[in-house]
Amino acid sequence: MRLLLLSLSLTACLFSCTRAEKPTVQTTSVFDADLTSFKALGEVLDDGGESVVSRGFVYSTRPGPTLIDFYTTEGSGTGIFLSEITNLSQARTYYVRAYATNALGTAYGDELEVFTQRFLLGDTLGGGIVAYILQPGDSGYVSGRTKGLIVAKEDLPDGEWGCRGTDVTGTRSAFGSGSSNTTQIVNACSDPDAAAALCAALDINGYSDWYLPSRSELQVINQNKFVIGGFQNKKYWSSTQITANSAWVIDFSTNFEFGEIKSEQHAIRPIRSF
Repeated sequence: MRLLLLSLSLTACLFSCTRAEKPTVQTTSVFDADLTSFKALGEVLDDGGESVVSRGFVYSTRPGPTLIDFYTTEGSGTGIFLSEITNLSQARTYYVRAYATNALGTAYGDELEVFTQRFLLGDTLGGGIVAYILQPGDSGYVSGRTKGLIVAKEDLPDGEWGCRGTDVTGTRSAFGSGSSNTTQIVNACSDPDAAAALCAALDINGYSDWYLPSRSELQVINQNKFVIGGFQNKKYWSSTQITANSAWVIDFSTNFEFGEIKSEQHAIRPIRSF
């Protein structure tokens, strides 16, 4: 009888008994690190016989991060998951591990290291030189991310704003409007030698998203001209129109701003965003 009961018990266990252990999780990769953020990819390979209720990444500037440190939460269950980790310190090494939690506890993947970068005004970056770093309140500013303006290392040959007599409606002075201004000018003015067209056609080391700065963008570049270096004591065109016949310039020798006839020859310095 006892043997029969044991046999029945073992048979029943084959259908109802399940293993129970912590999940198996791996830290697949860390990538796209910039000044204050990076991305991490992980995967829960096995739930351990219990449902995974939470998964994500733990990270710290100390090795061996756990859930008592900083962490992200990226849903539940098995499979691949991604985190974008922000609000980090510049020029620091971070230690990162994927984690997964079920009823038996939390398991961690292998530890990876990632180094956040540090960019300063005047640094070489993205085909040019860092000319400005966005501050809270600037158009395009994102908390926890470092973004800004890059200027080409050299002026283009002096040239006209272009298309004197053509009213390019919609150009603005505001910070962040240089790219859209340039697009509007190129669409309205067929002159390939116009300042905006020359900027838009530029390709430096594979970077081809250059544009003519707006009045406000040109202002901050002028303010930082000595840190950036390479500017001339000349008037520089902005992409901000005043009338069909005139547009804003800034004189980098005097810091004065005024309107100039579009057919005048002035300095041109392309910029791009990062």
